[in-house]
Amino acid sequence: MMNRIYFLYVLISYSIYLSDQYRLKNPENEYQYSKNRDSLIAEEEKLSSVDEINLNDDEKIVDNYLHFLKVNEFLKTSDSSVGFPPSRPIEEKLEDIKRSDVYKELINLPKGGNMHTHESFHIVGQRIMLEEMFNSEDFEHLYVIEESTISSARLHNVDFFINPPPESSGDKWVQVKDNPNYTIDKLISKHLLINILTDHAKKYPTDSAMRWRLMNTLWGKIQGALRHRDIRRKMLWNLFDSSLKEGVQFVETRANHGERIYVLDKTGASASTFGRKYLDTEDEFVGQTYLQLTREVVAEFSAQNPNFIGYKIIMASSRRVTNEGLEENLNIARAMFERANDLVRGVDMVAHEDAGRSHMFFLENLVNTSRNPTSYFHGGETNYADDLIISRFDSDPVNALQNTYEIVLLGAKRVGHGVGFAKHPYLLNELKKRDVAIEICPVSNQILGYTADLRNHPGVGYIRNGLPVILGSDDPGNFGYDSFTVDWYEVFMGWGLDLRDLKKLASNSIKYSVLTEEEKQVAVQKWEASWNNYTATTRLKACKLQFKIDPTFNRVLPREGALNGGGKVHIYGRHFEKGICQTIKCKFGNYEETEGELLNTYLINCQVPSKSNNDVEEVPISISLNGTSFIDTDLSFTFKYHN
Repeated sequence: MMNRIYFLYVLISYSIYLSDQYRLKNPENEYQYSKNRDSLIAEEEKLSSVDEINLNDDEKIVDNYLHFLKVNEFLKTSDSSVGFPPSRPIEEKLEDIKRSDVYKELINLPKGGNMHTHESFHIVGQRIMLEEMFNSEDFEHLYVIEESTISSARLHNVDFFINPPPESSGDKWVQVKDNPNYTIDKLISKHLLINILTDHAKKYPTDSAMRWRLMNTLWGKIQGALRHRDIRRKMLWNLFDSSLKEGVQFVETRANHGERIYVLDKTGASASTFGRKYLDTEDEFVGQTYLQLTREVVAEFSAQNPNFIGYKIIMASSRRVTNEGLEENLNIARAMFERANDLVRGVDMVAHEDAGRSHMFFLENLVNTSRNPTSYFHGGETNYADDLIISRFDSDPVNALQNTYEIVLLGAKRVGHGVGFAKHPYLLNELKKRDVAIEICPVSNQILGYTADLRNHPGVGYIRNGLPVILGSDDPGNFGYDSFTVDWYEVFMGWGLDLRDLKKLASNSIKYSVLTEEEKQVAVQKWEASWNNYTATTRLKACKLQFKIDPTFNRVLPREGALNGGGKVHIYGRHFEKGICQTIKCKFGNYEETEGELLNTYLINCQVPSKSNNDVEEVPISISLNGTSFIDTDLSFTFKYHN
């Protein structure tokens, strides 16, 4: 018995000893404090895995240049009368963002892939698509709903017909051509969420239900016209082209099941379908023409743009369907996956999560995962807690936030949005252990009422806790900001990210994509080539700048160090940008010059010189931002402590 107690005593004592070894002790002086602080920062970076990203010389210059732009942007916008963009609604700051130097730089950043978009509502702006329709050979057959007894949400929907459905069908269709009531500008004013937000929605920016009610009126505005074969072709081309122009080489979209592609038939043979001839024949499954058309456009665009990585589709069912409806959609997805797995790579469920049915409701269709293509589920796109069922479906057993459990248990490879996972830290840890990436759509989460102030978005916490995060734009074509770079701007400015973080987000987009391992190898080569070209080009641009403001120095940490020198000190101040492309040197009294490193425009690290004697000595510090001429900082350092 005594031996057992003694063993337990030794074990507990040894455990306490080990924990003490790894616990930061309360510092006895500033020297120890600084070392402890450095250790904390290093451990935090290790947790986020950003310490794995080592920047080369070009990248370090670009990193500091981007920080210079960020600081200038912050100084311009931090006054409350102007408004720091991540803290303000996107509809108020969109034009300011697009005019900013930060945005103009980030638009060229190679972002890898856009990992969360919806095909008919993605990054192609509606103005571009309406212009394609107005310039179409079939423009005279473009109609718009002027009145509807079916639903007010159908007003201003546009579509192509030889002869539109009669008014008795519930909709009054009128010709768009030469109609002053339906110019592109007037249609745009009715088609974008930022243009139709009500005063109530603006007053209560986290009323997601109100914002979704508005959003739900927009899904069909141009969707029917996008099934026109020539317009669909133009849409896909514009999707790839606009993506590539802002540094996006790979696109994944959630797409509807069984899109039926048509052409207009002027022979009268298709009168029963109002002059629309659907191209899928009876012996083909619905979606065959859609897939073939997509395959053709991808091939044509890739041939003309060899740095384009590609395009893949995740089939998406509405979460408002019945179990029978989901089974039908899954059958279509299975057929498309089997016949076109070069394009179709997975399944998802979409739409307003709070108002839709939960994953548990569909469990009988989802639990046998081997029957279905890989799942990439939306989940946690809610503000509510677990114990409130917001859905109006009485048969639904649980609320939207509990979808987080099903996402883990059903083996989803990625999570769409995932904001609600912040309330489930254990599940977050499970995602991390299982290497499941979270698709963050920051601007979507703001405009739909989940995070009013993007500085407080949980995505930054996910990144800092080392969860794999990738970015997506969701539905910017319908939201009205039609640029993925806006999302990158918001997280760069609002989340304290640097070039290492941006590089990680971009590389993650390939690592966690639906691409095969072989496809990923090719993708990484193309992205790395673009990244290296960008950093080399941006370095040249940064090094041509003439910085006029002189630096100021306000703190050295620590002010005291070892008697025999060594180690490093941090020099804090402002406007260190003159050193972005230069050699940084540090001088401690009359001792030999040492190397310095510009970490950002607020911070320089200096190596402390070694000295041979053990005399306590206080020396002034001077800094060179060009490798030759030194600036007196009015700061000093004391060689003081025995190691």
